[in-house]
Amino acid sequence: MTELPTLFGSQTFAFGINDLGEIVGASNTQPDQIGSSKSKAFILWDGAMYDLNDLIPPGSGWELWKASDINDKGQIVGSGYKSSGQYGAFLLTPV
Repeated sequence: MTELPTLFGSQTFAFGINDLGEIVGASNTQPDQIGSSKSKAFILWDGAMYDLNDLIPPGSGWELWKASDINDKGQIVGSGYKSSGQYGAFLLTPV
């Protein structure tokens, strides 16, 4: 068992791992002044944790809040929402 780091200084939840040891999940931000926190999708790759929102094109309109699984090709599925207010699923494929 391995303890996961926190991306934003709060709680981290792992939801998927592939045969290469890459882990995906969600990490919560610290609660704000009214006690509300935000969830962000992450990948733990080569010992470093990355916010998946930083790895998608800027201006896409997506906010990725949970990465549910990753396969051995590095494809990640999860859920998030668009700035238009629509919730949905995503598939990220590395290039």
